[in-house]
Amino acid sequence: MKTIYQLLSVIALVFTFTNAHAQPFSISSNTYLDTCNGAAYFTVTPNQTHPNLALMTYFGDGNTYLSGISSSGQFKAWHHYTTMGTYPVKHVLLQNGMTPVDSVQYFFSAYMCSVVRLRLYNDLNNNCILDNTDPYPLTS
Repeated sequence: MKTIYQLLSVIALVFTFTNAHAQPFSISSNTYLDTCNGAAYFTVTPNQTHPNLALMTYFGDGNTYLSGISSSGQFKAWHHYTTMGTYPVKHVLLQNGMTPVDSVQYFFSAYMCSVVRLRLYNDLNNNCILDNTDPYPLTS
């Protein structure tokens, strides 16, 4: 019985020592989409800064990006989506370049706007051609 008590005491001590030195990093993300360019801008903010932090971003379309922390204490990245859709984006906070310490995942909807140029005129003679006699541009 004494041996079991000693073993449990050692395990509790190791657990307490390990947790006392763990750094509780966490991150939050903000995303902006420039719809006319199909570009998404990502800003990820850790709850504390550390010189050995990096951020791996998985954009959900097969592309990834590894970024270092900026002078503002944030990670910034942008990505150009070539097709519209909803993508699973995941940011993984890495310590010493390889140890994941936190992550955040969400779905991002990328959509693009487009410009359609129209020439409206009143086809007075109904020949489907803009003639000199047809009022252009059409005004109300």
